[in-house]
Amino acid sequence: MSALPSTFDFVDINPGVPGMAFAAKAEGGGCREVIGIKPETREHYEALFAPSRDVQQANRCDLVVVGLPFSMFAYCDGGDPAVSEPVAIAAKAAKKSSAILFRVPWVQARRLRVDADEYRSAIEGWLGAKAWDVTSAVSDDGNDLFVAAVARKKWNGREALPMSFPSRARSSVPSDAAAFMLARGYPQDFVSRYAGLSQKLVDGIVDIANARTAVSSVKAAIR
Repeated sequence: MSALPSTFDFVDINPGVPGMAFAAKAEGGGCREVIGIKPETREHYEALFAPSRDVQQANRCDLVVVGLPFSMFAYCDGGDPAVSEPVAIAAKAAKKSSAILFRVPWVQARRLRVDADEYRSAIEGWLGAKAWDVTSAVSDDGNDLFVAAVARKKWNGREALPMSFPSRARSSVPSDAAAFMLARGYPQDFVSRYAGLSQKLVDGIVDIANARTAVSSVKAAIR
């Protein structure tokens, strides 16, 4: 049984299109803090998730969720700062947390036949295998790579990520970004503001059902 209660605290790092935050909130999470968000989007983010900003508790949370970009250089010597820096920030934020859940957009990686385990290994190398049990899983639709790191002192021995995900159909690049986001579980008020801004935004869209499944699975791996 998970040690995390039905309600828990999370820190959101490098959210971009904050699908991980929507998933964590839907699973009972309350946002403790957001890190690495663009100034022009902070106001809208805070209206949606209301980070507590409790200074005394800022470094205490149950779960850290992190949006990472896809990079061909993430697992090369020296890595890619666009990936390694958010991982380092997550490691610092997670010193008093139970787990970290990373999400990487994986459509381009799938086309390039990138090995997901190499990406997982790079993250594990930056975090440290002695302190964290690190596993990975690609969603059935191929859109998301999830990498879960559970603190070994908190790990109950269960697999931290599921064997399958609810959304399985692979889709082409959408012509209607709003419909694409709504179909993936984003709320209407968020879609109305962000849909159609850029193709980069569309590439960062998380399937909320898949992300919720990942969050739930990570929670279940914590003792």
